[in-house]
Amino acid sequence: MLDGRYRAQRERILVMKLLPHIPNLLSVIRIALALSIIIFANNNKFVFCIVLLCGLTDVLDGYIARKYHFESKLGAKLDSLGDYVFFLILVLYFFIWHIDLIKDNSILIGIIIIVRLLSLFICWINNRKIYSLHTISNKITGLLLFIGILVEILSERKDIILFLLVIALISAFEELMIMIIEKEPDINIKSIFHRERSV
Repeated sequence: MLDGRYRAQRERILVMKLLPHIPNLLSVIRIALALSIIIFANNNKFVFCIVLLCGLTDVLDGYIARKYHFESKLGAKLDSLGDYVFFLILVLYFFIWHIDLIKDNSILIGIIIIVRLLSLFICWINNRKIYSLHTISNKITGLLLFIGILVEILSERKDIILFLLVIALISAFEELMIMIIEKEPDINIKSIFHRERSV
């Protein structure tokens, strides 16, 4: 009887020690799932499911971290890394398996990539760290691109892609402006208009 209570107490302590790591684990799972897109790239239904799971882990890691106060610098960096790996894998996926979509929008996509890379470069120059910002526009862009990619994978509708790319460009320029204006911006800054509050 006493042994059973002791074991249950040890299990609760173990769970309580593991809970704060769940958001980081979800970010690592998102990175692994994103990499698996290349393995299943020829099967649109698998890719759809993987992209859906990546989106779910992205939402859950931030929600759990904020709700239960598990935020950490490592968690923020893993979340940003997960976002970039997911983004780069999707770019690679579309370059290889949906090249016509890339060709049709190559100039706009090129500008977005250059602006994002420039933002990362300025971030590195200013503070010797690389991270993306969790602005409202980046979150909206991520959600819209996520929905647009899911629609494209299943239905191959190309008419919404231009709209989504324009939104992504606006978001990229906002992040670039924040990186230029702020030496070390808060990773959770809401927008360029909220920058005084993040200092």
